[in-house]
This record gives sequence, C-alpha cells and structure tokens, in this order.
Amino acid sequence: GVQPNVEFFDEPSQWLSETGIQDLLTVLAERAERQQKIILLADHRALDFGGFAGTLTVTKDIYGSHVTTV
Repeated sequence: GVQPNVEFFDEPSQWLSETGIQDLLTVLAERAERQQKIILLADHRALDFGGFAGTLTVTKDIYGSHVTTV
C-alpha cells in the first residue's frame, strides 16, 4: 500500500522530436502538479522548458560530480 510521491524518468526524450519533447515535458509538469509528485528527469539533451518548479544540473569532470540548481 505504499504510494510514493516521486517518479524517475531516464532519457525519455531520446527518440522524440522537439515538438514531442515539449509535449512530454508539458504532460509531466501537469502530472507533477495534479498528483502532487516530484518528477525527476535524467536527460543528456539541453531541455529548454520553464514548466517545472526547478532544475538540477549534474556535471562530471576529473574532480568528481557537481550539482547546480538553475
């Protein structure tokens, strides 16, 4: 009976067009708001979308991994 409020998506835009990506992100943002969920999206594309509450960028270099908020 556990109902987690977090969803993870790994590379969901890999095979989508730019329009498909925008549609997907809109649906995920609406889902997060409607269901009061935290949605984490891992994607290597630079996604230009302002519909989420925040963005974390993780980069890895020779010194390790670094997380920044945008």
